[in-house]
Amino acid sequence: MKGCPQWHGLVETEEIAIISLVLLFIGINIAKEIRSGELGQIIGFFKMMKEGQADVFDGETRTLAVEFDGVEGTIEVRSLNDFSMQMSNMRKSATIYLEESGKFGRTLDIQMDEIENDDIVKIAECIGGELVREQEFNMDKEGPMGLMSFIGEALKSASPDGEEWWK
Repeated sequence: MKGCPQWHGLVETEEIAIISLVLLFIGINIAKEIRSGELGQIIGFFKMMKEGQADVFDGETRTLAVEFDGVEGTIEVRSLNDFSMQMSNMRKSATIYLEESGKFGRTLDIQMDEIENDDIVKIAECIGGELVREQEFNMDKEGPMGLMSFIGEALKSASPDGEEWWK
């Protein structure tokens, strides 16, 4: 009978090893999903929404000149979320003048397109018509976080003291 407890202990060790490997596999897949999948996009979206709620200029509203699809106008921006909500007025293209100097100052030029059923946004930051940087975002695969980060950096650069004016 002394052989039975040792045999029983060996089975428990194998079961624990198999269970540990299964849990490790599940954990790795969950981590991959968080980093690159929809779960990661959802978490990033909630972080972006929280960061974008802070008031602009200590609660004041900033008026920006814009051109949505060839039509000139202005938008009232109090937070980064306000900015993104105002962008819903754009169908295909927009130019946002981040400084009072208009075309001679800092601008964001945005183009929306659909490629193979994916919404693609191309954005360029310019100063006086000179390209500073540009990037393309696949909104269906990447979500809005990268685009909002790009816009946030441009808004920070447009502030006279370089501070994030929406915080």
